[in-house]
This record gives sequence, C-alpha cells and structure tokens, in this order.
Amino acid sequence: MVSLSLVALISTVLYLNANNNPNYRKVSYLVIFSCSQLGLYWIFDSLYFIGGLPLLLSIFSTALLACYVASFYIVALILSRSYSFSSLEIAALVTSLEGLRSILFSGFPWLEIGVLGIDLPFANVAPFFGSYGVTFFIVFCIATLVNNCNTASFLKITFIILVSVSLSFVSLTEETKKPIKIVLVQGGIPQSIKFDSDQELRNQETYYSLIKKASMEHEGINAIILPETALTKPFELIEKTFLKKLSIVLETNESLLLTGVPNLKNGNWYNSLFSLEANPENPHFFKKIGEYNKRHLVPFGEFIPQGFKWFVDLMNVPLGDFSRGQPLQDPLSLDGHQFVANICFEDLFNWEIIKNLRQTSLKNESSILLNISNLGWFGESNSLKYHLMAARMRSLETAKPTLRSTNTGMTGYIDHRGVIAAVLPPTSPGYLVVEISGRVGNTPFTLFGNTPIALLCIFVLSAGVVRRIFR
Repeated sequence: MVSLSLVALISTVLYLNANNNPNYRKVSYLVIFSCSQLGLYWIFDSLYFIGGLPLLLSIFSTALLACYVASFYIVALILSRSYSFSSLEIAALVTSLEGLRSILFSGFPWLEIGVLGIDLPFANVAPFFGSYGVTFFIVFCIATLVNNCNTASFLKITFIILVSVSLSFVSLTEETKKPIKIVLVQGGIPQSIKFDSDQELRNQETYYSLIKKASMEHEGINAIILPETALTKPFELIEKTFLKKLSIVLETNESLLLTGVPNLKNGNWYNSLFSLEANPENPHFFKKIGEYNKRHLVPFGEFIPQGFKWFVDLMNVPLGDFSRGQPLQDPLSLDGHQFVANICFEDLFNWEIIKNLRQTSLKNESSILLNISNLGWFGESNSLKYHLMAARMRSLETAKPTLRSTNTGMTGYIDHRGVIAAVLPPTSPGYLVVEISGRVGNTPFTLFGNTPIALLCIFVLSAGVVRRIFR
C-alpha cells in the first residue's frame, strides 16, 4: 500500500512540475513539503512530549527538518524543469540528491524512495545496485510515463519490470549452518519512565519476567537478545540481585545474553551491545565475550553538534553525549554464526552496514544482521514502520537475514529476501522465538556498495551537460 501511494505521489508531483502553469509547479513543491511534514511528524512527538522542548520551538524544529528533506526533491524538480531533463536525467538527479542527503550533516536518510518502494518489483535490483538503484528505476519509470505516455514508454517500463522480477529468482547466498534458536525481547517500556531511577527495578523485572517465561516455555535457546539500552546503567552498576537471578536462568538453559547497555570505557561513554555468558564466579555474574559500540550517532540525541548545546539543554535527553565506536568492529559469534551488529538508525545507512559485513562475507562465514533499537521516543508512529522497511531493504541488499530487538517495535525476523517472517505488535511487552540460520556468499552490492549506481548517475548527468554545451 505504501509503495502504490509512493508511485501515485511521484507521478502527481512530476506531472504538476512538467505543466506549463507556474501555479502547478508551486503546488508540486507544497505537496512535497506536506508529505515530508507528515512523514516526520514523530519528530515533534519526541521533541515536545518526551523531550519537553517548548511548543513553538518543537513545531519550528519539525517544520525546519521537513523543509530540509523536501528541499532536495524541490531542487531536483527546479533543475529538471529549467533544463528540460530527460527521464534518465531526472532519475539520476533525484538519486544523487538522495545520496547526498544521506551524507550531509552526519546524514538523514529518512523517507527515501528506494526504501519506500521495498514492495515494488523494482526492489529486486537492490542486491545489485542497493536501495539507491531502486530509487533510480522507480523515478525513471514514472518520469518516462509522465513525459511520454505512449506505447513505447509502456513497453520500456514493462521490460524493466520483467527484468526486475526475473532477478528475484537469482540466489546469491546460501544457507550452510544448522539453525539456532533466538529469543527477541520487546520490553514495551514507555520512554517517559525508561530512564526514571524510581522505575528502574520495575523495568528490570519486566525484562526478567519475559526472559524467564521464554526459557521455561522453550528448550534449546541459544541466545536471548534485549533492545538498545535495555539496561540503562553501565553493567558494573546494575543491581546485583537482578544480575544474579538473570544469570541463573541463562546458565540453566546454557543461553547467551545480548543486550544494549551504556558503556563507560576510558572516560568515554558508548552506546553498546554486549554479548554475555552467565558466570556465577564473576563478581557481576556474567562474562563479556563480545562487544559492539555504535559508530553512527544521532545528532542532538547522542551527540551535540557544535553550537547547539543550548538546544540540547532545553530537552530532557539522558545519555546525550556518546563517543563514536570504531568504523570496523568484529562481529559477535554464536555457534558458528556471525552477528553483524548495528544499533538503532545505523541500518538506514546501507554503505555502513556492508563495512562490517564484508569482514565475514570475504571469509565465507555464516552471517546474520542484528539491529537493536529504542524507538520509544516516537510512540506508535510511522517511524516504527519505516525503520522496519529500511531493515528489510538491508536484508534484500545483502541477501542476509535480519533480527531486530526493539523496546517498543518493530521487533521481528526478516529473511534474506527482505520478507517479514515474524513480527511482534508495537508498544506492548512480549517476546518472539525464531529459528534462524545465517547465510554465506556475497551480493554485488555487498562487494561494491553504492559505487556502480553513483557512477551511472555521474555518467548520465555528465553526458547531459556535455550534450547541452555542444548542441
């Protein structure tokens, strides 16, 4: 449904922009801004209801971000109109500007056309050209119809769709290892009480109860995975009684615990994921056997951009100044499978996902993508659904399954084709038991990233410039 709405939206905007009436073009710009505002309304929720920012400043900040997102598409429309771009040039320009938006000012790859088109036939090019390749072909086909709605255009688009569909039958990775049983836990803890010290024991009890219930009802659990900052204090400061009874449950079932936790190391704070093994002899009842530190931080939420400390000081943001983890980090190993971890919105950046994945893929190791998140800041908004769509695109691009453990949603299991195999309802506490096997092998996107589609866009736009100079 989202994909069809996207097609209708792009078609409408391109048609209005192509019309000779200047008022139509203004309407197309307004449509883009309005859609950006609707797609990002959850920013207001996080700033005003959770962060406590003043109402007018919350409204202004949300509108400003929507303007920023919309501006890239408006610039594409203005240039396309001014220089009479062909369908191919429009596709290259929109794709290039989306890629640019994912880099500038630490990057904001939200509401991308390729990700929103995950359920369209064009998504099958993702293992070869990534999500920006999907953006390119979606925009090209729609622009072709808008510019020349004739038989030749329909035949051209039909051919592209048929090729895209045929790509879905190409198997680029394979399953070689025995499946493992994983429990994905969703705490359902409202952001308003997540970091409240008076609620700490209650929140811990929520996770303990879910873990104990899963362990009693299911045998042979290899690992239990908790969301981002499920533990809200450094591991060394967590209540010993809680850790002791938790370790007893895990040791009895011989299960590992993977959990998000703030990590104080060498005087710096990190947003981390620990892989822990129950060890009663350890003073903290667990032994750390693996660690991942988030490397792409959220501005204003996890680091303070220069000159904006005043803005962050106006909000109630706990743990708001983390340090970045290393660009390349070892995967977390479990029974021959390698968990390539990322935290929260890191999986919106497709080129960063494949950096660590290449370490396992080039060694021909069985790989699984793992995302832990806390989207409690945004309630039951469309941000949860879009984040799930982005995770599906990462699985499709790399032909690797994805596990997601989140605080409020969407917790689930995505197979290597980007299909949702299982998912929990949002905001409610619960757990999901899945049997999953990693996959070995590489997609072209895993090996070459966004380079091929970037070169294609550069060639198309450069050829257009040369053509206009010498005509």
